Amino acid sequence: MLVKLDDEVIFEIDETMLNLISDYVVDPIPDIKRRLEWVITHLCEQCFSRVEKEWTEKFRNDPEITSIPSKKTHFADFVFSHPEYKNRAQREQEGL
Repeated sequence: MLVKLDDEVIFEIDETMLNLISDYVVDPIPDIKRRLEWVITHLCEQCFSRVEKEWTEKFRNDPEITSIPSKKTHFADFVFSHPEYKNRAQREQEGL
């Protein structure tokens, strides 16, 4: 079984792995899918918490910002569209 992202194989689960997982769970495929979803979801939740903590304070101290979105996706989009926002690669490139 291949795990792909953007048509690139990022991980291969072979028969031995499936048999090992089958020794622990009744149906390994749904369990593997559930666990992969949990990992990505958990990572996004942790990243959002860090972004929210950092940027809520910045927005509160900015007199030009009169309202802060309350929905997670709107808040994240608001941050990512802010002219001062830099992602991890940009911050590291600038030595921040």
